[in-house]
Amino acid sequence: MRWDAALLHAPLDVAVEAWKRSLHGFAKRLPPCEQARFLMELDSACYFMHGESATRANNGLHPKHRLIGYHDFFVSHASLGERIIDLGSGVGALAFSLATAGARITGIEWSASNVSKAQSLCAGVEPAPRFVFGDITTLRIPESFDTVILSNVLEHIADRPRRLAQWASWYKPRRFLIRVPAFERDWRVAWKKELGVEWRCDPTHETEHTREQLLAELAEAGLEVTHLETSWGEYRVVANNTNAC
Repeated sequence: MRWDAALLHAPLDVAVEAWKRSLHGFAKRLPPCEQARFLMELDSACYFMHGESATRANNGLHPKHRLIGYHDFFVSHASLGERIIDLGSGVGALAFSLATAGARITGIEWSASNVSKAQSLCAGVEPAPRFVFGDITTLRIPESFDTVILSNVLEHIADRPRRLAQWASWYKPRRFLIRVPAFERDWRVAWKKELGVEWRCDPTHETEHTREQLLAELAEAGLEVTHLETSWGEYRVVANNTNAC
């Protein structure tokens, strides 16, 4: 496909209209089912680019951290001095919020660059979060914690009930705080899956949960849900560890 380099300097509405006409012209020449598959696959590809461009335009931190209020969910369920392990702590944005509220945070993160970013972001925060490089499914911190956090992490994990039970056994928490994308967030998710094209908001996801699926997995792991809310197309859960001492 060729495009006119002049579009780089065109007004935004002009550039968008040119791309829209081009894509529409191509799509409408496809048979109906292929047209649907093409446009839905394109939608998924654009979603990835949305996140990439949003992070770049927001000084390296995805704007979802400040727009959708999910930090407030975790902070509202944390207490001063609480010992929290944040599994899959990413760039440390949530850890920063929790530490600022007075919680004592340990994060485990598989990306060395994210660990470095988290340490920089949280420099000077008291109590100082601790970040450890490693795989949350194999690396065990030899300590107990009051709370285990999984913020947009569980959906990346295979054999989730077994892993949840494993973390409950390792860390002896009294509860889990969990956030996952909801499968029911938009009609396009179900339609894409029906069409057999990429339906996940991240292709590294093992699943994206329905409410029933999430509740079943937590119950199988021995976790008792005491709070479940839906916001911004995701589930946010408080679940007690029924095997905690």
